[in-house]
Amino acid sequence: ASGSLMDAFDGTVARMIAAEDPSKVDFKKGQIYDALSDRFQETGLALGRAWSADKRGNTFGKLAAFATAVTSPLPSISRAISESLGRPVPESGKGIIGLIGTRPGRAVLGTVATLYPEPKRLPLQLGIDAALSVSNIWTTGDRLRTALGRSKVSLSPETRDEAKTRLKVLGAFGALAVSASLFTYWRLNRRRLQESPEIKAETNLMYVIREVEQYCTEQDLDHRFVGGTLTDFIGP
Repeated sequence: ASGSLMDAFDGTVARMIAAEDPSKVDFKKGQIYDALSDRFQETGLALGRAWSADKRGNTFGKLAAFATAVTSPLPSISRAISESLGRPVPESGKGIIGLIGTRPGRAVLGTVATLYPEPKRLPLQLGIDAALSVSNIWTTGDRLRTALGRSKVSLSPETRDEAKTRLKVLGAFGALAVSASLFTYWRLNRRRLQESPEIKAETNLMYVIREVEQYCTEQDLDHRFVGGTLTDFIGP
């Protein structure tokens, strides 16, 4: 929550510093750092909500959180694509869905869903993550339409170059977000299997069998396992 609030001031502070001494601010690096830090925060929170939903046994909430983690980088990637082609994209979205799909909407709603996943047993986290996923996809499509359409305004070559660099970095992060989501999903399913009563019973049984087998081997006992029963051939 603190990081989301501070995020609203970093651009303003950077512009104030640049007005006093332009040599102190590298806007190209700053844009890349700002975009990556925002995406890391959003994806990290979404994966945390997936983990929390899995602990609560909320399968749909877990899947919705994973969908948010995967789709969060898409609006920034589509914006970089549009700006690299010289098409300006407004940061504020169109309507409620567009607002949710922008950085302020994702930051506020993602923080609320993380802190209060199920107030009074209401599936708030599920609803918010579902809305975030839909808004991310909608905003991405809207910005791609801007990239492919015609615009009377054309961005400067410097801005285009910055957008191309940002696109490469965000594309790599998008692949990282998908990989992290798949890995987290695998870990959660593996943990759930290990914690199931059937797996625990089988694990305990195998431990006992290994202990008996080790004892028989150390004592030079000719043993066999037949149908789950241990038989020793040690003579009369």
